[in-house]
Amino acid sequence: MLFTGTLRFNLTPFGEHSDAECWAALRRAHLAGVAEASPLGLDLVLREGGAPLSAGQKQLVALARALLRHSKARPGRGWCPCHGCRGRAPPCRLRGF
Repeated sequence: MLFTGTLRFNLTPFGEHSDAECWAALRRAHLAGVAEASPLGLDLVLREGGAPLSAGQKQLVALARALLRHSKARPGRGWCPCHGCRGRAPPCRLRGF
């Protein structure tokens, strides 16, 4: 979910994170290039629906926000750390993850 406002506001709506932390989260989410390409940087204005960002970039903004909040991401159903069994039966020995 994105809000109408600046990229900074979408990353840290309550202003609890510094610009340096916002830039670090954008780099980790592989979205820093979008903000750097704009002369406004973190003050890039997002309009209703997240324009001018693409659908993938909007998802990366949400990821960067989660990184700032230290949210725990939960893997999807059938996920296995070995990536070999792909969640098929019989279950992988690592499946207890």
